[in-house]
Amino acid sequence: MQNRIIVLTIILMVISFKRLSAQCDNLSISMPDTVCAGDVFLATNTSTITGSVEWNSCFGDLMTQAAGVSIQNIGTLSNPQQIKVIKDNGNYFLFVANQSGNNIVRIDYGTSLANTPVAYNYGNFGSLITTPTGLDVINDNGIWYALVTSNSNSNLVRIDLGADIDANIATAANIGSPGNIVGNRIKILNAAGTFYVFAFGTNMNRFSFGTSMANSPSTTSSVNGSMMTGIPSFDIVYDCKLDKYIGAFMSLGTAKVWVADFGSTLTLSPTFPVEIPQPSGIGLKIFRDGSSWHILSTASGSASKLFNYKFGQNLLSTPQTVYADTVASLNNPRFIDFIEDSSTVYGFASTISPSNINKFRFANPCGPGVGYSNNPASISITAGTGGYQYVDLSVTDASGTHYLYTDSLFVNPTPASNFSSGPACDG
Repeated sequence: MQNRIIVLTIILMVISFKRLSAQCDNLSISMPDTVCAGDVFLATNTSTITGSVEWNSCFGDLMTQAAGVSIQNIGTLSNPQQIKVIKDNGNYFLFVANQSGNNIVRIDYGTSLANTPVAYNYGNFGSLITTPTGLDVINDNGIWYALVTSNSNSNLVRIDLGADIDANIATAANIGSPGNIVGNRIKILNAAGTFYVFAFGTNMNRFSFGTSMANSPSTTSSVNGSMMTGIPSFDIVYDCKLDKYIGAFMSLGTAKVWVADFGSTLTLSPTFPVEIPQPSGIGLKIFRDGSSWHILSTASGSASKLFNYKFGQNLLSTPQTVYADTVASLNNPRFIDFIEDSSTVYGFASTISPSNINKFRFANPCGPGVGYSNNPASISITAGTGGYQYVDLSVTDASGTHYLYTDSLFVNPTPASNFSSGPACDG
């Protein structure tokens, strides 16, 4: 009777967890509620959203220490600032705002971030770009766009990269200075079909391009907060489980990282429910590893450290410090960005002493290629040894909108034998 109660409790826990996951709309997965340790089970994509699909059932990379590899001065980098790594048509590209070089550099890795990269120089588009610092890249209905802060003339430059980045056909336009955008960091977000841009200059400003990045930007508004003084870096993501936009802001004025709650819209000023004391730095990124959110940030100057804070499933919770130390040859880091390549997490940091790009690779606890697939229909997965096992389904649709859904099942552990025998007489 007791065993039946335990099994029933486990089943109810699994059903409850799967219902919690179901708060994230648009994507869905069909798979068993429970399996036995070592069983092979099938996870099937039952979503209505179509696009480029990636499955991942191997997590925990960010709970390991990163191994750093310094990329030498590729593309004649000079004081590189904000960077952005993206994947397009199966190829990986790293964009760099090359401040003292007065140009934009793209570093191409091909189909794997383990490859030796080559550089492509976009130049300065007829001197439209001077001392670039802020940079972000986004896809809008099949067309890639980059926004760059051209600090010497206080302008924002929009670069049309075309539908195929590899074609090296790009045009640029000066779109003025909405809200004094001179600053270190910009962020583009596609929120329910509307493109918002956040930029820090003398204030944290927010403006919109409406439903297309080809539009002219709207009138700006300030994002208020007494702790938002000296913001060299920030990031904002949408958490579908909370149905909220969550931000993280590096504040040099308070020597802290502040977690911001924007609520369900990006049009209001946020509250700041979580604060993390940290030495002054510049790089910051919110990243999700399976069901766990992390904030990764850097300290610059003599510290030159990488910080890794784990929040679990709720970015508004109190974080656990996973790592706070140097990484290989990382020296005076500026900006950082992270991406997954076939279930392995890679990170990048721009540095100015010397002018390099540093690449990090976190250890994949499952081994290369295990638990990863880009089959749009399904993935076969071998169950672990016991407890909850998570499966991620990631889809990027034709507009460039990224959807991420996590589901789980319970793995019943292999029962351990527990008996003893005493002496016995034959017969």
